[in-house]
Amino acid sequence: RGVKESTKVATIMVGVNMFMILSFILVGSHYVDPGNWHPFFPVAHPIQGVMMGAFLIFFAYVGFDAISTTAEETENPQRDLPIAILGTLIICTVLYVCVALVLTGIVPVDMINVNAPIADAMSSIGTKWAWFAKFIAIGALCALTSVLLIYQLGTTRILYAISRDRFLPRSWRAIHKKFKTPHVMTWISGIVVIVCGLFMDLNISAALCNFGTFTSFVIICIAVLILRKTEPNRHRPFRVPCCPWFPVIGIVICCVLIIFSLNTLKTSSVYFALWLLVGVLIYALYGYHQKRIEERGKIIRKRVKG
Repeated sequence: RGVKESTKVATIMVGVNMFMILSFILVGSHYVDPGNWHPFFPVAHPIQGVMMGAFLIFFAYVGFDAISTTAEETENPQRDLPIAILGTLIICTVLYVCVALVLTGIVPVDMINVNAPIADAMSSIGTKWAWFAKFIAIGALCALTSVLLIYQLGTTRILYAISRDRFLPRSWRAIHKKFKTPHVMTWISGIVVIVCGLFMDLNISAALCNFGTFTSFVIICIAVLILRKTEPNRHRPFRVPCCPWFPVIGIVICCVLIIFSLNTLKTSSVYFALWLLVGVLIYALYGYHQKRIEERGKIIRKRVKG
């Protein structure tokens, strides 16, 4: 329907999830056994383990970048978006660290590899907390649903912008007459996600999502560096502090995490290569020619007006 409706639904679900997370931290902290934290790196190769952990946990962070795709639908994007993105990163990081410490303090790390680790940890405390474990499961469902909702919101806006730049068919950027949203793109992306969710392994899907996000971040950082050089006088309502250092650091970190994960996530790596190939083919066979047609049209219109 629209951004306001999506925001209301997401706010309710995030509120439920936040209540469950804070409740788990407060209750679970009373049952922590510090002995479970030794050794702190319970793997044969700590650096590789940390890198793979950073790559996989990034899936939990994916979503803050989707906020930037709503810039055109924000009243004061220059002020609100940086606050929203940086605030989300800080709050999420603190919560993730607290949850990880409490979880590994309750249950030994080698016993966490289950489908619902937090709910299972609460059940292991005692039967009196079994009812709370069910509420945590409800919170997890709300969290996943809110992520899907925000993902869809961001995906449709990104694809809409790509279609508006003529890299995708023109019909895909149709706007609903009543709700003023890209409804065609919403249906297309929703159906694709449903079909992939039904038939693809969820672990592979999560890894592919991380691969794709890291790749897009690398491209964005490179684009920032190139535009600073080729178009220094372009109007920039959003500022990039410490440029070029922040973009360079972003490129290095993303590339290192991708490279470290290639050997471990072999199936996802193959799918990632195919995904890149499909994207390049769409651009080469359709998007590039459409963009050149648009540029030639602008040149002709300028000459006619002149």
